[in-house]
Amino acid sequence: MLEYLLGSIITAVTMFITYRWLQKNTGHMKKSFKLVVSQSNNNELLKKMFAPDESFPKATTQSTKHFDSVSIRILIVDSQAYWIKNNSVFTADVVNGEVERDTAREVDTMAMDKVQLNKMMFIVEKLKEGL
Repeated sequence: MLEYLLGSIITAVTMFITYRWLQKNTGHMKKSFKLVVSQSNNNELLKKMFAPDESFPKATTQSTKHFDSVSIRILIVDSQAYWIKNNSVFTADVVNGEVERDTAREVDTMAMDKVQLNKMMFIVEKLKEGL
């Protein structure tokens, strides 16, 4: 019983001496700082914390691979829908915002003039963008 009492007293004295020493030695290290609390500052901090890091490439998952394999990118220009399938460009008429499937045909780039070819190059670039 005496050992426990002696251990408790030594621990209490050591804690008191440490507390006084820390109080004396850290008193001059207290520096005041102004905490900025505003909605715009909070938004900037959260934006940095939750914004995706652009240095890492987008993760390829099974679901994105499946989505890419079953979906087709379509670009609508001048009431014509364009898409790429089997390395060929196809087009179809658009009526009331709906693609008319029975008007689908492959684009013949051999018979195009320079303006039409530039338009097709723009369309192909947009369809291939991000792939």
